[in-house]
Amino acid sequence: MEEIKIPGVDTVKGMAMTGGTTEGYHKVLTMFRKDADARLRMLRFFLFADGNMNTIFPEKHLSSLLTHIQALKSASATLGAAELSKKAIQLEAAAKIGDLGTVQSDLFEFVELLTELTQNIRAALELIPAQTISTEDNTQEEEISAYSALLLELTKALKAKKIPEIDRILNELNLEPLPPKTREILTLISDQVLMTEFDIAIKTINDFLDQSK
Repeated sequence: MEEIKIPGVDTVKGMAMTGGTTEGYHKVLTMFRKDADARLRMLRFFLFADGNMNTIFPEKHLSSLLTHIQALKSASATLGAAELSKKAIQLEAAAKIGDLGTVQSDLFEFVELLTELTQNIRAALELIPAQTISTEDNTQEEEISAYSALLLELTKALKAKKIPEIDRILNELNLEPLPPKTREILTLISDQVLMTEFDIAIKTINDFLDQSK
């Protein structure tokens, strides 16, 4: 088993938790980096919403912040990034009790850690040869049959606007060794959810499922 080395990440543990193969871990790392980059834009917005760094976290953004932090907490733990996951747990606890001053300071540290992690992941991925995925065993029909249940479950959660459930399903899908086309669609859906465009995300899922019939 080829070892992937990333500062601040227990890659042996992460690989074991994501299927035990370099190829599978490579895909999970790639998805995490893309998702983290998108979430970082929102986290920085929370910190500098008015152009300057806030001294107290804006309470109106607290619910949205929790959604992002909880998603990153689970994903980073799965990757083996224990330090970031621990900081997310601390930040989540402060947010849940409405300690806005602590949220602000902890969020600044969290953003710095996450930024460093994404940079380290990007550098590590550049050293790993791209994996060629055989299309012989991964037809579109097989892609859909394997993940349609989760996609339908995601549609229901989007319609009900159940944020924790949406993030749980997206995280579950992100950790799967998805075929290229499904991965591309999931990235699009994740971006739409990030921007709270739930109706558009539902349409994207339905269109994707309809095309497979």
